[in-house]
Amino acid sequence: MFVRLCLIFLVSGLLGACGTIPLDTERLNSRFTVSEKADESAKYYKKIKSVSWRPKTVNEMAGDFAGAYANNEVLRKNTDALEELLTQGLESSNLLDSAGPYYLKVVEIHEKHPGFGLDMIVIVKIVYNILAGGDSVDKVVHEEVVESSFSASLADSIIGIQRHTIATEGAFRKNIELLIERLIHL
Repeated sequence: MFVRLCLIFLVSGLLGACGTIPLDTERLNSRFTVSEKADESAKYYKKIKSVSWRPKTVNEMAGDFAGAYANNEVLRKNTDALEELLTQGLESSNLLDSAGPYYLKVVEIHEKHPGFGLDMIVIVKIVYNILAGGDSVDKVVHEEVVESSFSASLADSIIGIQRHTIATEGAFRKNIELLIERLIHL
């Protein structure tokens, strides 16, 4: 029995780091909160008109985003979910307005995933640019680099891939929450 239990932990831990992790959009959305709203004194109060979650790179391992996006349905679903989450967060925090002069673009995403372990800790570092478009040339007016981490333990799930997914969702959710908080207080 003990050997079987150890084997289950080993296999579930190893599965925690395999492939692109499909995010659970329902769980991602249900745990996302915007704690405060920008007022008229905030620099970007109702000035961001749209969001583009199309980075140059996904992480050091995956390389080019466009190629990975075209060939990976899970990545496309994850990208759409994260773009929607960021859009909803900006809207509920009074930063988004379709008439605004700026748009927010995710430029780079760097992810560090656990290889093995009982606690799955995912670290996400995202470079965001606020751009002003004009004459088909985008001008960067502000850049934010946000790093976040999230840990999932055996209490969250006994299955390694599930812990990895929870940690990944948590890291991205926290990253977006930190970005919105920073934009509110600029």
